[in-house]
This record gives sequence, C-alpha cells and structure tokens, in this order.
Amino acid sequence: MSSIHTYSITGNLVDIPNRHIYGATLWIEDGHIKRIEAISEPINPALPYIMPGFIDSHVHIESSMLVPSEFARLAVLHGTIGTISDPHEIANVCGVAGVEFMIENGKQTPFKFFFGAPSCVPATIFETAGAEVNENEVDASRFEQTFETDDLSIDVDANLTFIPDSGKLKIDGGADAETGYIEVRFEIDPEKLPEFWEEISMNLKDVIRHEIEHLTHGEGFTSNPAKTMDDDMFIRQMIDMEMLPKADYFKLEKEIDANLQGMYFRAKKEKRPFGDVINTYLDAQDITPEQKEEILNLWRNRLPALNLPKF
Repeated sequence: MSSIHTYSITGNLVDIPNRHIYGATLWIEDGHIKRIEAISEPINPALPYIMPGFIDSHVHIESSMLVPSEFARLAVLHGTIGTISDPHEIANVCGVAGVEFMIENGKQTPFKFFFGAPSCVPATIFETAGAEVNENEVDASRFEQTFETDDLSIDVDANLTFIPDSGKLKIDGGADAETGYIEVRFEIDPEKLPEFWEEISMNLKDVIRHEIEHLTHGEGFTSNPAKTMDDDMFIRQMIDMEMLPKADYFKLEKEIDANLQGMYFRAKKEKRPFGDVINTYLDAQDITPEQKEEILNLWRNRLPALNLPKF
C-alpha cells in the first residue's frame, strides 16, 4: 500500500509573478505542489486566499520573550513561515551558547529560521553585558546542512575563505559516494563583497547540484544503477599532473553529466538562457577556442539522454 500522502486545497490563488488572482485547486503530494487547476476566473469571496508565506527580513526572536519554537507556532497563524533573525540580545546575555540554543530550538519546527552572527556584542563599550562575542568565536563563513528525502540523505559542508588581494572568486567542490557527503569550497578577495554574494549563492546551488549528480555515479548508497559509470580517477590524476590537457577534464563522462545538470539548474534559478550559463563557464577556463567547441559538441550530444533542452 502506498505511503504517499495526497490531498487538495481550494481557494483564491494569488499568482504573484503574474499579478493575478483566480480560483484554483492545488494538489499536494508529500508536501509538494504537484499541479494547479484553475476553477474560476473571478475571485470567490467565500473561499480563502492561497499565497506564498511571508518571511520577516529582520527580527529579534528573543524580544518576543518566546523561544523560537513557540514564536513559530504563533507567527505561522499570520502567514509568516520564516525569519532572518539577529540573535543580538540573547548573545548580549548568554554569548555564543545562547545563539546555539536559539538555533537548536528552532530546528524543532518546520518554520524556517535563518540566524545571522551578531555584529557587536556588547553593543557599546559602555554597556554592562553578560557576554562578549568576537571574531574568534564566530565562524560565519561556514554553511552546514543535511538534505533528506524518503530514500536519500546528503550532508553539505560549504566553506568560504577570504584571500586578500587575490582579486577573484575561486570555487571547488567534491563528493563522497560512500557517505553522501558534499564539500564546497569558496575562496574570495574580501574586497569583492558584498558585490559577489549573489554570485556565491548561485555557484553554491550549481556546485551542489553538480556534486549530487556525481553521487549517483558512484557505488555507495546514493548511487543510481541507471547512472553508474566507470571509475575515472586515473585520468583525473593524469590531468592534475598536467600529463593530459586540462580540456580533457570537461570531456570525462561523469563531468559532462554533472556540469550539464548543475548549469541547467543554475540557468533556471537565474532565469538565464542555458547556453549563456555554459558559455560563461567555459570562457573562464584555461582552454582554447578549438577545445571549447569540441567540448560543446560532446555536451550537446549528451542532452537527449539527460532529457535536457538544447542550447
């Protein structure tokens, strides 16, 4: 017997991108909207309104005198489903331990809490606070998250390292098929911030999707028998030792699929042409125009098998 939980809700759907409201039924399957059926064009005042939840972009949860899980229980009744939270006040009293308590307590609920690092604890040198938080106690350059579905669990660890005077952003990633672990590494000149935050965000999505594809190629619990590919470590080592041209990396069977999946995901998120994302990436690599064209031909030939659009 299937364990999939399916239900529907009917109301006036607020279509924000198209600035339109109409009657509709949403079919939900395991927490995801599977399809939307329009049922009437005019607004029906007898029906509730269906729209994306609100995100409070700046809030001090502790000012409500509630722990995050209780704050969530009340906020969600008014349509708020997430917050960007500054735990400045509890850090003033309890330090890093207080911030860690807020983060852990927030995990008890599906409500989305995003906590930032307090910028100044105490607020001034004249303040009598219970704690002090300095740069040695805050690792704000690290992101850790576990993504789970019914049959898959993936751990992501992303690190951002500041390299002064480098003048650039460098991205690298890796995946361990045996453990389902993905690591993403960014190096950036701090002078490039905040300009490059959006670029970092998009690259993070791209690399994670890229590495998820690699996980399906391996032999661990994340592998997909239909996608399993031969080990290519020897060729990778030859490329690293410059015994083979760098362009050969982009011709590896595993890299073709991973690059295409990652870049298509990024193209959708950025609402850019698929080909534009690919060209921007390849133009930044140390390859010749002839090598680029050869790589593009290989990638184009692979599109039908991956059910991806042409570029």
